[in-house]
Amino acid sequence: MNHTYRTVWNAARGNWQAVGENVRSTGKSPASCRLARPFSWPVGGLMLVTLPALGSELPSGGHIVGGAGNLDRQGNSLTIRQDSQNLAIEWDDFSIAEHHRVDFVQPNAESSALNRVTGDNVSEIRGALSANGRVFLINPNGISFSSTARVDVGALVASTLDISTEDFMAGRYTFEGGSGNAVINQGNITAAEGGHVAMIAAEIINTGSIDTPRGNTLMGAGSRVTLDLGGPLKIEVEEAALETHIEQGGAIRADGGRVYLTARAANDLASSVINHTGITEARTLASGENGEIMLMGDMDSGSVQVAGTLDASAPAGGDGGFIETSAARVQVADGTTVTTHAGNGDTGTWLIDPKDFTIADSGGDMTGQTVSDALASNDFEIETATMGTDGGNGDILVNDELSWSSANTLTLNAERDIEINREVSITGGGTLALQYGQDSPASGNTASYYVNAPVNLARSYRQIWWMAVRPHSCLIDRLPALRPGT
Repeated sequence: MNHTYRTVWNAARGNWQAVGENVRSTGKSPASCRLARPFSWPVGGLMLVTLPALGSELPSGGHIVGGAGNLDRQGNSLTIRQDSQNLAIEWDDFSIAEHHRVDFVQPNAESSALNRVTGDNVSEIRGALSANGRVFLINPNGISFSSTARVDVGALVASTLDISTEDFMAGRYTFEGGSGNAVINQGNITAAEGGHVAMIAAEIINTGSIDTPRGNTLMGAGSRVTLDLGGPLKIEVEEAALETHIEQGGAIRADGGRVYLTARAANDLASSVINHTGITEARTLASGENGEIMLMGDMDSGSVQVAGTLDASAPAGGDGGFIETSAARVQVADGTTVTTHAGNGDTGTWLIDPKDFTIADSGGDMTGQTVSDALASNDFEIETATMGTDGGNGDILVNDELSWSSANTLTLNAERDIEINREVSITGGGTLALQYGQDSPASGNTASYYVNAPVNLARSYRQIWWMAVRPHSCLIDRLPALRPGT
């Protein structure tokens, strides 16, 4: 999906902010006759009005508030030479015009430079940004990387949520107090091998390219987000914004690493959406690093919408990776490509974890054809869980025909009931596993399974298993209404 993103005037804040295409400007209302700041006095009977600039050609008004370093501007370039391991700079504006560049020269790859914007302008990155270490860009007005942006850094954190200088200098990366403005990427962002790109805001939109080889691409949408850079990188949304939105409509590549997108909403009435329409790759490398892709929506009321391509395969050897798409509701579009296939190793797993899930030709969460296609290149598990929240029953309904000829396994893991209402055909050694009542106590367990259509097995009943939760064992028995294949 080709979206455009823009800046709009926020009359309440008196500034320009970066937003997605679906957000309208509050405008300068004719009724209020409010003029944008700044403005000049009348000249020759005419009122000359100057609108606020969207950003300067290079960062301006910078002063160091933590650590040591110096700033050197020469023509169309600005060089920040960092002398301390951590450096914090406050700027009136941090933008880079096309054909301009900003270079951070840092002591080592683990060095970090915080750049906090205290002025009113969006950070418009349209030129080049480079660094051999970590660059943090904090701007509550919004951050936009245009299609001409070229970012080549050790690591990048772009956030509209703030972080205190003291926490940053101490290596505590908790971001909070966000304005609701967006981080938008339409450009090309590349981290060094093993590095990371993290985007933190209420709204995060990527239609450009992000490359983090053997590293991590992380997006966290909320009002309080913690980034843990010690050991395996982690991002956690600790507090939710009223409305959150992550859109991945571009290309993300993290071969041998991880892509992790997570969003939370403030309550059941708020919207929290992760919409995936692009290409996300985290393939296993020949050296053995498995890739991982996680789209983790709000489990109370959020949604994850899956289209495009999710690829955690192992094309050059090794085992396939892991893919998870989880939220209160998960919907998978027809034509979606999801693969953890390994030609010379073990195929990986795709897990869907919603409150309820319906496989249906129309009106459901995923069609039978799309499930069947997924089983050609993944072990595929659907696991329902309400976790005590309102809405949903923890059921899985199969209301469309399923058929696959690979040796892969379809696992239906239901908090409550499983219903198979349309024919299932398995050839090529594949397996169907039914696990029902997974959240019910052993006593008074009312969950059940219902097989109301033929299940065709090419070889034997051993290809199908079912179980209900028991204190120390699982019950395995024959299923009614089965018709073995010939």
